[in-house]
Amino acid sequence: MLAHQKDIELKARICRADSRSSVHPTKPLSVLVAVVFMEAVSMNVVLPLLPFYAEHYGASPEMVTQLFATFSVSTLLISPIVGKLGDRFGLKPVFLLSIFGTSMAFVGLAFAQGMTGLFVWRAVGGAMAANLAVAQAYAARLSSAGSRARAIGQLTAANGAGMAIGPGIGAAIAGIWGAGDFSVPFMIAAGISALTIAVGFVWLSEPARAPASAPPAANDKAAPAAQRARDLTAQGGVSLGFAYLLPLAFGLAFCLNASVAVTALWAERRLGWGPPEVGSLLTAVGTITLVSQGALVGPLVRRFGEVGVLTGACAVLVGSCIAVSFANSSAGASVCFLLLYLAVGLANVSSHALVSLAAKQGEQGAAMGMNLTVRSVARIVSMLVAGVVFARVSPSAPFLLAAAVLLMSAGATFATWHYRTRLLRVRVPRSLP
Repeated sequence: MLAHQKDIELKARICRADSRSSVHPTKPLSVLVAVVFMEAVSMNVVLPLLPFYAEHYGASPEMVTQLFATFSVSTLLISPIVGKLGDRFGLKPVFLLSIFGTSMAFVGLAFAQGMTGLFVWRAVGGAMAANLAVAQAYAARLSSAGSRARAIGQLTAANGAGMAIGPGIGAAIAGIWGAGDFSVPFMIAAGISALTIAVGFVWLSEPARAPASAPPAANDKAAPAAQRARDLTAQGGVSLGFAYLLPLAFGLAFCLNASVAVTALWAERRLGWGPPEVGSLLTAVGTITLVSQGALVGPLVRRFGEVGVLTGACAVLVGSCIAVSFANSSAGASVCFLLLYLAVGLANVSSHALVSLAAKQGEQGAAMGMNLTVRSVARIVSMLVAGVVFARVSPSAPFLLAAAVLLMSAGATFATWHYRTRLLRVRVPRSLP
């Protein structure tokens, strides 16, 4: 009886906390979204300049792609640590200190005197970029359980918008100060990060912690993916009914990141482009990705289902990668890249949805966690391999390799899907309910 009474009191406190957090959730969440957007802009201002900066110090194509991979490896390793620090010392101080670290990384890159300095400060920047996990935890505390997915979705959209706008700013800076002056864009990126810190320091407040409660159940949609995976493992493991989709997740991530890693180098060799042109291209493809994910995928999924959209997107991706490898004009290459990133946006959303739908009830968190892990590994591997293939085979070879890997992984996934649905008669959802 006493335990039951405590449980009722605990639920009442949680409900009161949710109601208090949802009275005026818009302003603090809007500030957080603005901070995430500004940070994404600063991090992507330097993106079109980085390959040329590395070549300025005599970097080979392999070293350029290793520089990109260093950032991703650092982010992957530090993300869990940053999240725990935020839980222990508070989300606001950890979040703002990580942005300060990002600003210092840009200053270090601006005054780096060789490739060693670039690698060191790029690793520092990658470690600081792990603060996106802290921002997501921030959004979770600022929102009630019912509005949590929407809040995190707003952060994702803000991050994507920053990724689209940042390269355009970098291109404009390169056009004004000249493509050979690399210190100015990095210092401007550091200044944007410093402004972000000021905004966060003044308008962000430390979100209240929810009352301590029992560990989330495995079927709780608000439970963190890692925790739910551990819970399911303790109960006998995940069924892995979604595992046939993981090869495709690997192939999609490999295709995208192998292309991204060598785009600037390829455009320089094939088209004679510099930072302004590359930055403009990255802004255009970032915008088309946002449009495809935000405006096109919904109507297309309702019309064709996730499987139909994913099939068509993969076909366009393979065709675009092959077409890019043979493009000889700026106009032709730009069209190919726009189609490639349009297909990436559609394929990513539909594949994420299919993984969630294919997982059993209560396993969605574990499924999405495995999906993201596979994609993280593919991102790192693809960047390292793309540089080697670019240097030792040809500048166009990474795009052909990306098409081949995606074709094989998609073939394996769709063959398994056909076997499960037609021969084993396992029901696999084709679209969102």
